[in-house]
Amino acid sequence: MPLSLTELEAIRDECLADDVDIDFMRMCGWSSEEAEAFFSSGGADAPQEDCELPLMVHLADGRQLSYRVYGSEEADATPVIYCHGNGNSRLFSPTYKTTEEMARQAGAKVVCFDRPGLGYSSPHTDGSYSSSADDIGQLAAALNLGRFALLGYSSGCIHALAAAALLPAGKVSALMLVASDGPYCQILDDVSSHDMFPAEDRKHFRTLVNRSWDQVLSAAKESADGLHESYHSAKSLLTEEKREVNLVDLRQAMRQGLEGMARDSLFEGRPWPFALKPLAQVPTLVWHGENDDEVRPSAGRFVAQKLGVQLKVFDGEIHSIIRRKWGLMLQELVAAAKGGSA
Repeated sequence: MPLSLTELEAIRDECLADDVDIDFMRMCGWSSEEAEAFFSSGGADAPQEDCELPLMVHLADGRQLSYRVYGSEEADATPVIYCHGNGNSRLFSPTYKTTEEMARQAGAKVVCFDRPGLGYSSPHTDGSYSSSADDIGQLAAALNLGRFALLGYSSGCIHALAAAALLPAGKVSALMLVASDGPYCQILDDVSSHDMFPAEDRKHFRTLVNRSWDQVLSAAKESADGLHESYHSAKSLLTEEKREVNLVDLRQAMRQGLEGMARDSLFEGRPWPFALKPLAQVPTLVWHGENDDEVRPSAGRFVAQKLGVQLKVFDGEIHSIIRRKWGLMLQELVAAAKGGSA
């Protein structure tokens, strides 16, 4: 679980290592045992990175984005920029060992990047959905992707949607949103749409809007703790190999601290900087699990309605729908990008 600054200071005190500086952005993702070994050694025994160094793109404002690429290497492969959920990183592997093979079979060249403050990507204290769209445009240009499709999952959906809405016409070939958050401020302000939402959902949405920085930072800590606990739970039925894949992904999401995760939550509760309306010339698919209790299906239904498309609801599915529908998602997104059904 992520360590707080107070916890790191306590471990340093116990190790009598007052002369060793605390780099919180680097250390918060360490375990208590790793921090104790580091301070006991006088700062010499730092844990090794548990993944390869990522590919990097340099942005116009001097920031960097870390990313990885996998999937089809064929000349006619469809570029897909994947926007991961909160608490994930570029290393998120929906179906573990078969993630990359499913991308190849679907004819997709998947580019997954760390949003600002996650993984090795530079923080962006003035970031927004608008700047995220610009980051995606610069990433695509640097990789010479030409036209590309966008796939967003959970919190990543709005980043993908912002890029589809704000980048120049013709850049985005198709858009897929899976388990999408909604424009909660707009939903609560739009009295005419209240009949779409159960009272319980509206109550939940109110807890997400206009939160303070301390509130979203606390929520990020709670979310990271919850993910860590779930990956270690016997109820998860994860093999040791799958558990480690998830933990490496989570550690990358927290590599610089919890600020990147918190900023995602902050964005979700603020007005969106673009109109939620049908996207001309961009085939759009919106999917949601029927039993998703993390992001309410009513939010996905509202987004689909405003985009002028039919929400595809999967019976019995929950928020982790992406783990069971990854191959199908890519197949349908590639088909839409190439002019097939959407």
